Amino acid sequence: MLQAHDKAVTTCTYCPSMCRHVCPVGTAEGREAVTPQAKMSMLGRLKNGLEAWSEENASVLYACNGCGLCTRACAHEIDVASALMAGRAVAVARHSGHGALADLPARFFARA
Repeated sequence: MLQAHDKAVTTCTYCPSMCRHVCPVGTAEGREAVTPQAKMSMLGRLKNGLEAWSEENASVLYACNGCGLCTRACAHEIDVASALMAGRAVAVARHSGHGALADLPARFFARA
């Protein structure tokens, strides 16, 4: 699933973070760990086995609202949101997805 994003992850990981200023999550949180470049770097480390797929390590993959502002600011038009969404799917499959989302559909429909 993540192989389709190999070029994007590699390109973004080695970028000097030129899109940092447009990311609303990075701006709101004020943490380097949630800038687009840092999130893609973590995705690359997870994908390549340099970090363990744990809820803690995968948590930055959820620090993206999918707005696409980083893609518009990127000279290479890297689709960060799509790569991070694919990373989230892998995290869930590896039982390391965001804990607050566990059984969300069932909880949602139970309240309806």
